Amino acid sequence: MGTTSDWVAVAVGDVHSLGIRADGSLWAWGDNSQGQLGLGNNDEQHAPARIPGPSDWVAVATGYYHSLGIRADGSLYAWGANSSGQLGLGTSEGHNTPQQVGSDTDWVAVAAGQSHSLGRRAGGSLYAWGYNVLGQLGLGGSIGTQTTPAQVGSDSNWVAVTAGGNHSLGRRADGTLWAWGANSLGELGLGTTASQNTPQQVGSGMDWVAVAGGSRHSLGIRADGPLYAWGYNGYGQLGLGDNTIRLIPTRLALGLVLAWVAVAAGANHSLAIQANGTLWAWGRNNYGQLGLGNTTDRHVPTRVGTYSDWVAVAAGGYHSLGLRAGGTLAAWGSNGSGQLGLGYFGSFEKLPCEVSPGWVAAAGGADHSLGIMPGGSLYAWGNNYTGQLGLGTTTGQNTPQPVGSSTGWVAVAGGADHSLGIMPGGSLYAWGNNGNGKLGLGYYSSYEPSPQLVGTGWVTAAGGRFHSLGLKADGSLHAWGYNGDGQLGLADTLTRKTPTRVPFPGPLPWIHLLLLGN
Repeated sequence: MGTTSDWVAVAVGDVHSLGIRADGSLWAWGDNSQGQLGLGNNDEQHAPARIPGPSDWVAVATGYYHSLGIRADGSLYAWGANSSGQLGLGTSEGHNTPQQVGSDTDWVAVAAGQSHSLGRRAGGSLYAWGYNVLGQLGLGGSIGTQTTPAQVGSDSNWVAVTAGGNHSLGRRADGTLWAWGANSLGELGLGTTASQNTPQQVGSGMDWVAVAGGSRHSLGIRADGPLYAWGYNGYGQLGLGDNTIRLIPTRLALGLVLAWVAVAAGANHSLAIQANGTLWAWGRNNYGQLGLGNTTDRHVPTRVGTYSDWVAVAAGGYHSLGLRAGGTLAAWGSNGSGQLGLGYFGSFEKLPCEVSPGWVAAAGGADHSLGIMPGGSLYAWGNNYTGQLGLGTTTGQNTPQPVGSSTGWVAVAGGADHSLGIMPGGSLYAWGNNGNGKLGLGYYSSYEPSPQLVGTGWVTAAGGRFHSLGLKADGSLHAWGYNGDGQLGLADTLTRKTPTRVPFPGPLPWIHLLLLGN
């Protein structure tokens, strides 16, 4: 699985994230309601999960609910939502696995907005597809959607592109900056609020070196290092010390800065790295997306932590990701869909947290979560009113906490308010609510706040609301706990406080357990 510090590229959507590791493998986490994680399902992921297939990814981009990626051979792939043709596949059908876009193999860069996509090919030609009602494709005319890549203009002088919510920005080989699409809040930087359906030059400067598009604002760096901002500024995301909209690029006048070298723009917040490797943030901070340890908005750039080895940043709707030298990936901000990739989901994280792809197993109860890390250490977090976290207390936790000091857990399961775990050799442990004997300990009690041994020879277990199931190494199925509705499968309605074998006439062993509801 590699180390936890070998990330080489990241991209952030509204509520999902993608990352490429040093071996070329592609990982995804967060919301997956539209299949935008590319994992072949629509299951939310709270920790990085590897997208099956080859390990030769070289670039990725994320829209609100769709994703794009380029492989080493220059082929372009897309997956996720596609109602506006933003996948470029010639249809409006969504996909939950990467699909190749056409047959060309000379793609070198991609960008994704809310529902539109941009791509640059090796010769410098620019292509666009997807939603176009606001002219964000730059194709001219009034076409509403474009379901396959269409060339923007007829020349091949583009060197970089980026996409905001519903606007697009591009740099050309001569250093000029161009913008098109939605412009009601001045996000194009043209001095007006008129939308544009073809690329328009932003000012007369010919020294732009980096640019980023947020939901309704834009950021750019010029050759000698100054940072400029324009567009919507309701939360101070322009970093100019006020909340006033700017219709043209306006230089940030923070006197202490060195040259700026990288920028990222989220829905309403901004991130930037200085030449000395320090990370700065400003704008909206309601979910801690600035990484400052609080939820107070900032109207001027404010330094994030004390590290001075940041090399890249990415900003989503309300969360942020950053890469440090050596490949360490950190995440902060909103985590309601697990988009921080920390192995759990919760409201938010106000400080950068290291993202580890190393969770090897996870389980959830009604309102608590469990996870196993490489090496077998077990962690738990969430509600703990009946000791279901196994921490020896009934105090809830909003970050993962180690369950004892043992390292060797191989499986874990969560019931509504109790938990089950298996150690090497098949030792089954249970903890939490023990009403109706659902811990299988041979007695009734209100709860057990730390793991208690049930027995040996187990290979897997599952917890329901009032009962539990387990499989033993010989394939036999056992059940215990409440049985008033016959849910134990024992041909009666008697509660069991110890595991009881479920009779079954067939010749094959049981191989899998799943409990839903009661």
